[in-house]
Amino acid sequence: MTLMSLVRWIGVLAIVWTLLAIGLGASGTHLPNRPNPRDAAPATRDSVSLQAMPAIWPYPHDFVMIDRKSGQKTPMVVPPGETWSNISISPWPGPDGEIEAVGRWVDQSRDEFGGWAVFRPSDGEVLYRVPAELLANGRPCWVPGQPRMIVFSAGDGRLYRCRLASSDDPISDENSSRRIYASGRTEPSDPIEWRTTTPGAREPLLLDPLWPSEPSLRRWLLVSLVNLETQKGVTAYAPARLWWLELSDDARSIVAAGPLTTPDPDDTEAARFDQRFPEVVHAPDGSTRLVFEERLPRSRKIRLVSAPIEFDSRTGRPRVSAHLVRSPSPPSREMEAAPFLISGDGATAFAFHQNSQLTAFPIPYQR
Repeated sequence: MTLMSLVRWIGVLAIVWTLLAIGLGASGTHLPNRPNPRDAAPATRDSVSLQAMPAIWPYPHDFVMIDRKSGQKTPMVVPPGETWSNISISPWPGPDGEIEAVGRWVDQSRDEFGGWAVFRPSDGEVLYRVPAELLANGRPCWVPGQPRMIVFSAGDGRLYRCRLASSDDPISDENSSRRIYASGRTEPSDPIEWRTTTPGAREPLLLDPLWPSEPSLRRWLLVSLVNLETQKGVTAYAPARLWWLELSDDARSIVAAGPLTTPDPDDTEAARFDQRFPEVVHAPDGSTRLVFEERLPRSRKIRLVSAPIEFDSRTGRPRVSAHLVRSPSPPSREMEAAPFLISGDGATAFAFHQNSQLTAFPIPYQR
């Protein structure tokens, strides 16, 4: 099977999978005893307030950088000659103090050869490439405490980790791209394995990974989890639910897991909504909250939801308060079901309007 055939085959699986309705589950039990590098104090360097967003949706070709503090949009320079997607700006400056971004590149002139690459969004210079066949489901997240390490969700519904070389790596130089193209081979990304009980009878699908840099949450990776459920003899994907995952120190395995949200038995309508695209925000009142989208399956009705993040007094694990605050009902038809970005003051979500343009939507905090 040629590389093009394999990529197209995986792409078809990704498309079919994303058309399915979306998860629920159970929790794990293990807590590592060794010190976790992600629990260390935040880096002394200033964090980067910029994040990449497509200029339009759902067919992004150009990208912009949005300053979370000011809301100002700046064009991003992507490396020329290739198609780029799933771009994310590192929360921390690179070794030389420059802003760095990672993105999925595809060279259509070379049998759709592609992979991940780190580049400078200021001038588009590629710093390092990792060729990979796996197609990503969305924007990757950066692993706190491990510069140039990303986690992404692939078309098979699994999470993968990918190491992107540091600047002092001997193979991270101007000849790396030429060597990659000359060899024409791809490097395998490492699947993140379950080392605890998986929710449900089969391994769930995992979407929208978010690894917060907030010190109180650095131990956990947040995801939208999609599980298979059997009701009245029919097996189908249940609505997506937000979960926390605790990973091993090397981010190679899931050692514990549990739901962030708890279904309200009195709200049967809310149980039908998918929960997608979690984001952590410092609210204007000083609290740390989770903001996410709710969407009815096969519907364009979207609403933003926010809730305070609490921690179990016994285990220290996170959970979302039962006091969910939703944007006005009925859900809006104006917002697209797509990743969004939260402003630095926690008051606004930069999301895509149904006209495909980035628009500022207020985040609901009061009932």
